[in-house]
Amino acid sequence: MASIKLIKYMSEALTGQPANQQVWPISITAEGIDMPSEIFVYHIAVAGSAFDGDIFECVASPPQLHELPANQAAPISEDYQVPFYRRNICEFFARSASEAQRIWEVIQEDVAILVRDVNASNTLTAVEVAAVTEEAIVQESQSMHPPIRHLLSYHPCGVAGLVVDVQTISAPFTPDKDGWLPTSQAGSFLPPPGGVLFYNIEQDPELKALFPLKEPWSGHQLTRNGILLQFGVHYTITKDTIWWLEFNPATLAAYTRLTGQVQDANFPWPVDYVNRNNPGDTTPNFTLQIFQ
Repeated sequence: MASIKLIKYMSEALTGQPANQQVWPISITAEGIDMPSEIFVYHIAVAGSAFDGDIFECVASPPQLHELPANQAAPISEDYQVPFYRRNICEFFARSASEAQRIWEVIQEDVAILVRDVNASNTLTAVEVAAVTEEAIVQESQSMHPPIRHLLSYHPCGVAGLVVDVQTISAPFTPDKDGWLPTSQAGSFLPPPGGVLFYNIEQDPELKALFPLKEPWSGHQLTRNGILLQFGVHYTITKDTIWWLEFNPATLAAYTRLTGQVQDANFPWPVDYVNRNNPGDTTPNFTLQIFQ
């Protein structure tokens, strides 16, 4: 179960009510257990603002834990960046000792809501499946227990290269490395239609122990930086492993709009992986949610 440890910092000399004191500073840090520590949302300073420095906005929601970058704003272009980011510390200057205490209490209340919601999302259970066609909607009960969340490597198992502006994995292949291999190295694994890469499950013993996954395989979800990818469009799963499919990069437009991290090609690693060298300008976070 996820939880957060909060630590309040105040100067002992400022905890009373001296007549000449006008400011009661308070600092709160968060230490996450099975969840991010960066839970405090900040808005970057705006030129011409009456306030100096970045401004605390709120305790993050579960979607913001995935959508907002940690520790600094994410640039989208030379002229624009996502104006919000997350930190593991929030700081205030209260007008009285009682106001400082109230801030401490409200932060605890809001963090408790966040922890509750994170734990709720971690205990989702699939209860129904609907097969939708032009002719009919067929529903059936399904029993899939709360998911195991497993982080996947985004790296290519080999040397990433460029061929006419298209990134590839070139020789030598390194099957003893975790990450993705081209289907030419699939061996006894049967590539699905449209499969271009497969996850090197042999170098991930914990994941391999869970295969073959429970059917239907479409019930297991692959997310990239918290955004759900489409089964059968971006990826698929077989009894052997996970497969990255050939798709139109425009299908990741929703991801681009939500995060500001442009992904304009159909491979797991960043588009600037080769030009900037490892790990590229952005670091994708792939999580496979496995329902038992």
